[in-house]
Amino acid sequence: MKRLISSKNILITGGAGYIGSILSSTLKKRKNVKILVIDDLSSGKKKYLNCDVFEKFNLCNKEKLFNFFKKHKISEVIHLAGYTNLRDKNYKKFDKNNFTATKFLVENIITFKVKKLIFASTASVYGNPRKVPLNENSLLKPISFYGKSKLKAENYIIRRSKNKFKSIIFRFFNASGADLNFKSGEDKMPPEHLIPIILKSYFSKKLFSLHNKFNTPDGTGIRDYIHVSDICDAIEKSLKYLNNKKEISEIFNLGSEMGQSSLSIVRLIEKINGKKINFKFKNKNFGEPNILLASSKKAQKKLKWKTKRNINKILRDSIAWEKNIF
Repeated sequence: MKRLISSKNILITGGAGYIGSILSSTLKKRKNVKILVIDDLSSGKKKYLNCDVFEKFNLCNKEKLFNFFKKHKISEVIHLAGYTNLRDKNYKKFDKNNFTATKFLVENIITFKVKKLIFASTASVYGNPRKVPLNENSLLKPISFYGKSKLKAENYIIRRSKNKFKSIIFRFFNASGADLNFKSGEDKMPPEHLIPIILKSYFSKKLFSLHNKFNTPDGTGIRDYIHVSDICDAIEKSLKYLNNKKEISEIFNLGSEMGQSSLSIVRLIEKINGKKINFKFKNKNFGEPNILLASSKKAQKKLKWKTKRNINKILRDSIAWEKNIF
């Protein structure tokens, strides 16, 4: 007699967004998995959704959130929804969408006895570090409203998870690239991250500003770029990892462990496209870190994960994606 395998209801918040849409498509390939998405579509787009159930609302809507959990027996939550616009100087927006939304989500996780939570945090919690590469025990001193709100959410999850649910907090470094198979990638106007900013300016033949005056060899900031598909691989492995643990709350950095300066990104894109990119230098904003570089050794060891896609793959996928949406 065959044993019946019950399906899992995995809730992805922000499932219409950049990482969320690609993750949804990745997880839907698994057997006996039902993907549920909550997204207010403030930055995500409905056309990128690939799920079984979708509801549009903000996580701060307590009544709708409670009713959603009541209606669907959720087994796992992957919390990707958040407010990331670093140009915005309104702390209340970050606090509401990154901390309060997480707080309400956790309350329902506890009420409805959901056993697993994956939370998308950020390298911004490290602020402007003096030493790199950064590991999970490096000094936490965020300087942006975004980083401060995410750290506040991290601390709340750790505090509330004890004996209630298992959690993994991922500190993403610079998520980049696209998944051409799923026809999904970063699609924001105006763009928020360096690679889309360069490419949108390049394809529209507009001049863009490259920040300099950093204490680095070429004067531009050095960042750790990680392919979005590598992030999705890590999340998928983390769900399996939690299956084998009784009570756990873990934090993992997710990065490539390879630093690339902003100017080197421009030069690599020029090399791939075979055309010069026009830009001007502009002094960096106050507080921008010189170098953000991850140590991902903990994730490599415990999750049996490693990056498979290098900076050239990231840029080639990004170029193909921008051509598609341009």
